[in-house]
Amino acid sequence: MTHPIYDHVVDWENAPKDWFPPKSARSVERWFGKRVRDGKGTITSDSVMLKERWLKEGVQCQVVLPAADEEFIDTDWPIGDPNVVGYFGSVREAEIDLSSFLRLIDLGFQVNIVGPIDGGALAVLGNSKVACLSGVDIGGLPAKMKMWGMIILPYRETSRSASIVPAKLWNCLATRKTVLVGGLMIPAELTQYEVESPVIGYRAFNISQKSENVPSWTDRFKQILTSGDLA
Repeated sequence: MTHPIYDHVVDWENAPKDWFPPKSARSVERWFGKRVRDGKGTITSDSVMLKERWLKEGVQCQVVLPAADEEFIDTDWPIGDPNVVGYFGSVREAEIDLSSFLRLIDLGFQVNIVGPIDGGALAVLGNSKVACLSGVDIGGLPAKMKMWGMIILPYRETSRSASIVPAKLWNCLATRKTVLVGGLMIPAELTQYEVESPVIGYRAFNISQKSENVPSWTDRFKQILTSGDLA
């Protein structure tokens, strides 16, 4: 018998308007919640906040966190230049704290961004000393990032950021470089990797002192398949 899984990772109530939420998203979610209560489906999410929302509706939800991509796990990462800090991915003015990049420049760091930058963000960063590089596919990212000494994920604190658990955080950790994080709720799984932050105002994480690597997507799929509903 078919047992559908709904992986609820986007909080459509607070998603950017240009993401065009699916028509009747909430009514479809309520329908799926009824299936779960009847034992005919499973809901997973990478967000504890979204899990708690489901629990308030009497629906079970399993938290399954993101994982690192093979391209990051399989790369032999050097320590990099401690004076170079990088960010990869889309830079949207409404989501990313642009002042963090400028602050790092003022502190004497070289800052590199690899990824698309929207118009509002480009207006702020375009005339700065931040190096803005074109985006590349995931296979090309390690070559762009190898010599970075640290990675920064500077999010704005908003109603949306409370539910964001970016998969890139696990890719960052897989580099075994220090990762500076701002504006995000940090999953309990990652608190064991927290270290003293070299930059005031950010939490810092590094797994270089641990023998294990971060989980892969295969590990996460196994977690879903061995859950109580599907085992």
